[in-house]
Amino acid sequence: MSKRATRGEWLERVRSWKASGQGLGEFAKDKEFSAQSLERWAWKLSVDGEALEPRKATRSKTAKPLQLVEVVAEAHGGAEPVTLRVGTVELMLGRGFDREVLAGVLDVLEARR
Repeated sequence: MSKRATRGEWLERVRSWKASGQGLGEFAKDKEFSAQSLERWAWKLSVDGEALEPRKATRSKTAKPLQLVEVVAEAHGGAEPVTLRVGTVELMLGRGFDREVLAGVLDVLEARR
């Protein structure tokens, strides 16, 4: 029998789920907890006033600015994912990607440079 997760562990699980951009079922699949438990804890933690969104990366004083490139989707409907390269990291963006999640990922990548 597995040990019962602490409130702090549930808070990190909820933050990870929020940052993932996945639905409850998709995120909880193959995890040691159910989608229903995750949803219940997300509700409980929000009612208790916890900040559920992942913490933003702080900008390093020595961080180099990112070189941004314009990405233009082809006119054939955009069914193919778009690959965005940031340094040595490649991000594949499919149709309907979450802009807030992408902005958070770019913040993290910028902080690591």
